[in-house]
Amino acid sequence: MKNIEINGFGKAEMDTIAPIMKDLLTSYMQKSNDVELVDWLKSQLKENLSDKTPDMIDQISSDIISKIDKFNSNLMNMEQYCSQGKVRQEWFYNQIKEIPEGMDISTYGNYLSQVENGLAVGNQSVINASQLENGGLITLHDIPNYEISNVEQNGEWNKYTLRNVASNIVKQADLAGLGNITMPVGMNLALQATQVMDMPKLDVNMEEIELNSAIDTGIKTVATTALEICLNKGKVPFLNKFIPIGLAADVACLGVESVKAIARYANGQASARQTVECLGMATTSALVNFISSKVAISMCSAIPVIGPVLGTTLGALVMSMSSQQIEQCIYSGIQKLQPIAVSMLNTAHDVLTSGVNFVKDIGNEIISLLEF
Repeated sequence: MKNIEINGFGKAEMDTIAPIMKDLLTSYMQKSNDVELVDWLKSQLKENLSDKTPDMIDQISSDIISKIDKFNSNLMNMEQYCSQGKVRQEWFYNQIKEIPEGMDISTYGNYLSQVENGLAVGNQSVINASQLENGGLITLHDIPNYEISNVEQNGEWNKYTLRNVASNIVKQADLAGLGNITMPVGMNLALQATQVMDMPKLDVNMEEIELNSAIDTGIKTVATTALEICLNKGKVPFLNKFIPIGLAADVACLGVESVKAIARYANGQASARQTVECLGMATTSALVNFISSKVAISMCSAIPVIGPVLGTTLGALVMSMSSQQIEQCIYSGIQKLQPIAVSMLNTAHDVLTSGVNFVKDIGNEIISLLEF
C-alpha cells in the first residue's frame, strides 16, 4: 500500500496530541449525564487554558459548539438535498452565493477563485506524490505554484460565473476527500499511538454512530477541544502555520466523518462509490464554513494535505479504537479503496497535463471508475 507522508507532522507531533486526547476522552466518558456538554467543555478549557479569562473561555466554548452544529447541519442538509436527485454543486452554490458584508461581487469572486486554485495546488501535490511507486513525502512550502484556469479571466463576475467557480470548488473537494485514502499516514500515526497507549473504550461501533446524535456531537467536541488546546498553546508549531485557531472544529468533524465512512465500507455497509461521495460531502461541508470564515488563501493549498491526515488521526483516536480495530476497520478499508483512489488521482494527473477541461473531465472519470 502506498504511503504519502507529510514533512513536519509525524510521530513526535502525535506523541503530543494523543495524551491530550486520552485525558479529554477519559473525562468525557466519566461525565455525569446531568452535566451539559457545554459545561463540561468549559471546565476542560479552563483547566487546559489557564491563561484565558472566563469570558474568553465562554467565547471559545460557544464557538466550538456552534461550529460543530453548523458542520452537522450542513452535512444533513446536503444529504437531504442530494437524496432528492439534486446535485451537490448547486447546494454548495446556494450556501455561498450571498456576497459577504464589506465585499463587492468582484472581490468575492476573486476570493472564491483563489480558494479553488489553492485547493488545486494542494490536490496537485498529492497527485504528484501518488505518481511515485511507493508514495512520497510532501513538504508544504515546496508545493508547486500550480494554477488551473480561472473564471475571472473573462473579466466579469455575476451569478453565472460564481456558480461556475462554486462547481469547480466542489470538484476539488471530491479530490481532497480522496486524501483520506491515498494518505494513510494519519491511520499509521493513530495505530502507533494506540500500540503504546490504551485509549478509553467507547461502548459503540463507529460505523453505527448517527450524524448529529449525542455521541456524535460528543466525540466531535472532544476531538475539536484537543486540537483547539494544541493550537492555543502552540504545542504543535507545524499545525499553527496552517490551521487558524477557530477552524479546529471543521478539521476534527471532517476526520470523524471520514473514519466513519471508511469503517462502513470495510464492514460491507457501503459501496466504494458511496464512500467516496461521503468523503466528498464531508469535505464540502467543511469548506462552507472555511469560506464563511474568510479563510486565508494560503490555508487552501494545505487543506487537501493536512485535512485528511490530521482529521483521520483525530478521528481514529477519539473513536477509542484499539490497534486491532484500526487495522481491521480503517487499514483494511483504506487498503481496498486505495487502488481506486490512486486510479482517480492518476486520471486527474492525465487530465491536468493534457490541458483539457479539468472539472468536467475529472468529474466524468471519477463517476466511471466507481460504477461497478
